[in-house]
Amino acid sequence: MTITINMVNDYYRRKKNAPTMVALDDEAVAAHTAECPSRKIKFLLKFERVYMIIREILLKLSLFERGLIIDLFFEGLSFREAGEKRGISKSTCFKLYKKIIAKIRRLLKERGIDFTFLDDDL
Repeated sequence: MTITINMVNDYYRRKKNAPTMVALDDEAVAAHTAECPSRKIKFLLKFERVYMIIREILLKLSLFERGLIIDLFFEGLSFREAGEKRGISKSTCFKLYKKIIAKIRRLLKERGIDFTFLDDDL
């Protein structure tokens, strides 16, 4: 029971500290950015558009693909840990990760977002 209580407390603690993203309509942008320079408004709108596209793409992934991405990026699991969770080897997990990232890049490029600056990291 103590473990369950601690898990619930951790969940709400993480949820409370997590950033909240909301879609901005024209009135909300005007209200929140009344004192901001126009460059900052354009940046915020571009950021919101990119966020919505990435969210849409992640929701289009299969449950397996989405689960792997969540484990690797948001839960911070290693390839070995994510592979063990799914009953696959570390190298298979890494190969699946590379395929999923390539799929995400392709879908982003189709929607007009180019992330070629990330090529140096891979």
